[in-house]
Amino acid sequence: MTSLLKINNISKSFIKDSKKVDVLNKVSFHVKKGEFLSIVGPSGCGKSTLLGLIGGFEEYDEGNIFFKEEEILGPSPNRIMVFQEFNQLFPWQTVLKNVLFPLNINKTEIQLDNRIELAKHYLQMVKLEGYENYYPHELSGGMKQRTAIARALAMKPEILLMDEPFGSLDIETRTQLQSILIELWKEIKATIIFVTHDIEEAVVLSDRIIVMGKSPTSIRDTIVNNLDRPRDRLSTGFIEKVKEIYDKVKE
Repeated sequence: MTSLLKINNISKSFIKDSKKVDVLNKVSFHVKKGEFLSIVGPSGCGKSTLLGLIGGFEEYDEGNIFFKEEEILGPSPNRIMVFQEFNQLFPWQTVLKNVLFPLNINKTEIQLDNRIELAKHYLQMVKLEGYENYYPHELSGGMKQRTAIARALAMKPEILLMDEPFGSLDIETRTQLQSILIELWKEIKATIIFVTHDIEEAVVLSDRIIVMGKSPTSIRDTIVNNLDRPRDRLSTGFIEKVKEIYDKVKE
């Protein structure tokens, strides 16, 4: 696999109460095409800020980020983000129209009937067939997140950015969505960068796991995860990998 994304010595700060607050300090790593990469670390270490920089939603102070050798200077349909919040859907639109919305803006070269079929296909992939005409207020939290994932995937982004998308869900729903996400990742061969507080979740999902330290943050370690898929949470290898990452976060 070749590097799709390169982050070189990124630093980022904010102004709070007239004072400069450093968040990221010379962060560097690369992401391979087709890779599932997770980022873990303590609260406030800059994980979400880093994801926003990759998405092009914020500007960095120093360094640069390259996507396919071109510097990222703003948002792009090639890099789409799914957030933790359930309110990322348009409440006045049905499930189908929520998924269609970015297609109608960015994929006008595709006939409308084909856009609709594409949206329905991804709703079927996230197991929401039959819910096309529901509104967000009629859905559970997990169903809202599946709709948001279908909307993102329908755009066929080269990088899917996920900011703790399952963090507010109960453990049963979260486990189901983890399995669905792995199935989708294998089928569409996307590159996924996934931010999470949950170390077990990172081990279940990822090829590699970046461990970040306290702010101002640099990368503490990068851990390769070669456990066979599907991952058995009760296996010795899984438990040892979780402990390895926990120890790095705790240092």
